[in-house]
Amino acid sequence: MQKFTYHGHTKWSDGTATIDEAIETAISKGFSEIGFSDHLVLHPSGEDFFFSIPNARLGEYVDEVRSHANRADINVRLGVEVDYLPSSYWEKKIKEVSDIYQFDYMICGVHFFDGKFNYGTYKWKEMEFSEVLNMQRKYWQNLRKGIETGIFDFAAHIDLPKIFNYQLESELSDEIDAVINALVKTGTAIEINTSGKDKCAEFFPSVKLIERCRDNGIKVLISDDAHHVNHIGRHFAEAEELLENLKYTNRWSL
Repeated sequence: MQKFTYHGHTKWSDGTATIDEAIETAISKGFSEIGFSDHLVLHPSGEDFFFSIPNARLGEYVDEVRSHANRADINVRLGVEVDYLPSSYWEKKIKEVSDIYQFDYMICGVHFFDGKFNYGTYKWKEMEFSEVLNMQRKYWQNLRKGIETGIFDFAAHIDLPKIFNYQLESELSDEIDAVINALVKTGTAIEINTSGKDKCAEFFPSVKLIERCRDNGIKVLISDDAHHVNHIGRHFAEAEELLENLKYTNRWSL
């Protein structure tokens, strides 16, 4: 079974654990490596968001993770899950912070539609189907654009919008095709994000999309998207079994 986990959040963003607590838990579960990827939002407004590292404290986050890396009884990696936002401000800022902090890896996430946070901002059940379709089309388009920057190591929970109880893969096939092509062109990996089992009864992404990524030579890793120490390593055995059954052997790691 995969003995590392790279997608995890601490009190620096929207997680509940300290870095110490996460490391101790990973060791107790037999992991050889843990990466921290707290959310980072570089919004054109300059606003800090409740689920993200405060921009002014990013250096403190980096210093704390690096400090643990120098003394922990496990390999510790420094990462961030960066929200892609289509703007020249974002392009400038992501280059600045990546040059300054030299992260071990960066994850591409999309949690905003039209510059607004997508959880709670839109009342999905009250929206007309055409509006839902349009919002989700923008999600896939922004995910593609983020991947096309070529700066990310892997993309997070690529079919995240299904959490809102809409399965629109057939309606958005062109947009999804474009994401697959961008992953191939840039060599960006995908994750099997096991948090989906607890949020919408299946992994992110769907088995159908996992098979498409396999068939296109896209590398894969398993992520727990931990926001609590109890999440570390969740459903990894089931994800490993799925990959074995699908004969998906093209794995990604640092």
